[in-house]
Amino acid sequence: MAKAHCSKTFTIDGSRVTLAAGVKSGRPVVVLGVRLATSHTSSDPLDFVTIDYPMRSTDSAEAFVSGADEATAKRGKTDVLEKFGDVIEKVTHAFDSDRAALAPRRINPFEANK
Repeated sequence: MAKAHCSKTFTIDGSRVTLAAGVKSGRPVVVLGVRLATSHTSSDPLDFVTIDYPMRSTDSAEAFVSGADEATAKRGKTDVLEKFGDVIEKVTHAFDSDRAALAPRRINPFEANK
């Protein structure tokens, strides 16, 4: 986000849900961020998802965030999981260290032929 005006963070069912009002690419938005990882480490393949919701004005974005409560955050998290749950599951599965196949070694065209 280019400029955040206000934000609130909630813990919903073990996930951190953040709502932020601001301006992005010259347009007012509310950004919903959901931390999906339970371990809170950067080693998780996909641990944070954000969605931008366009708003009519910066004032309306700020009013939405200021008035947000746990129920609002829970609806936001549900929206993320409904829209992106399949993708999140597939990415997590693809990068699961127990099941992920080793990537083939890339050919470096700058190495001398051996």
